[in-house]
Amino acid sequence: MQRLKSPNQTCLRMPSLLGVSVIVLFACGPAAAQLNRQPKPGQAPKSVLSPAGGSQLQAVAPADLPADFRPPREVPPVMNITKELITAGEIKAFKKDLIKYQKALRQGNLDNRVRDLIDRGVRFRLYQMTLKENRRLIHKRRDEMVRDVNFAGKVPGAKQDARLYLLAQITKRAEELLDNNFQVRLNTVILLSMLDEVDADNKRKIARKAYTPAAEVLLKVLVDPDQLEAIKLRAVAGLQRIASIGDPNNQLRLKMAKTVDAELKKTNLNAWYQWQLVEALASMGLISDLRPRPFVVQTLAE
Repeated sequence: MQRLKSPNQTCLRMPSLLGVSVIVLFACGPAAAQLNRQPKPGQAPKSVLSPAGGSQLQAVAPADLPADFRPPREVPPVMNITKELITAGEIKAFKKDLIKYQKALRQGNLDNRVRDLIDRGVRFRLYQMTLKENRRLIHKRRDEMVRDVNFAGKVPGAKQDARLYLLAQITKRAEELLDNNFQVRLNTVILLSMLDEVDADNKRKIARKAYTPAAEVLLKVLVDPDQLEAIKLRAVAGLQRIASIGDPNNQLRLKMAKTVDAELKKTNLNAWYQWQLVEALASMGLISDLRPRPFVVQTLAE
């Protein structure tokens, strides 16, 4: 936890379970004096709030507020969306086949029966993230999907066909969650950023390899004007990871770089988001486009 100070505020930056820093503001100094100011004789406050602690906060006239006072923003509508995509009955029905699904993943072979199990299993895992009752546990639902990927093809000598099909189905169905509640969107993007086609194996000198096709969905998040910067920031981090340890071809790498470049040219970006965009653009492994025009160097210099 980091304490930041300004003339009118003390801020505590705290890590969140979702991987996003949370900043809590406390009024102090001149700002606190203004908020605690008593009404003038004969002048009643416009409103009185009574917190659980019993203390009272008195409203002040706009003219009495500090010059740098900014009212809190309204809660974005995305925070209040509830679109549940699976029922309790459907969850109960698939649990009967959960062991079969996990066993099929470990063995790695792919046939029509396994395809059906994977289709239903991905739906079972991802759609549970949309349930309102799972909001506080959504990171656990996300990590269950990651574990399924990590266990796929783990039997010695197993093929990786089932794992590749699983990754493709996760990526395909994840798009259905990107118009849901904020927490659903955020954890879906984090999930896509975590997918690995190949796990690291130090004994066999095998490097970790990110699942490159997930980049196409992350790019859609980046160009979506209805997505909040908090969602886009995680999408950019995922693209940076894919550029670093995935295997995007030159066409996809250029598409990623140009999309990040276009986003970085927008005005009034949050500083953290801008920082992530700069780091991502610098990690794309490109300097110029096909003309060749050194757009990466030019944007970074600007």
